[in-house]
Amino acid sequence: MGVFFLPVGDSTGANQLVVKSAILLWSELKTLKPESSLVILGSLASRPDGAFEIAAQEIRIISKATGTLHPDIRYAGTSILEPQNTDSLLSNRHLYL
Repeated sequence: MGVFFLPVGDSTGANQLVVKSAILLWSELKTLKPESSLVILGSLASRPDGAFEIAAQEIRIISKATGTLHPDIRYAGTSILEPQNTDSLLSNRHLYL
């Protein structure tokens, strides 16, 4: 049985998803593009580096992204909580939905 590590995140940050090959969507998960939408059920655990990982028990694909507009948008260093980013975020809300 293999293990697959998938970075997942939203506008509050990123986590690592740990998927065992026994999960039926294994082959589909390997082909997902950034900004695809998933429902994930699993256990959340903290990692030694202070980040978190989710051990997936069930995964449902809600929507597959068809293209890659900006692959690093979640890691661009823009915090939604910083007051100086308000105008930019309000002008580009679609990036944080």
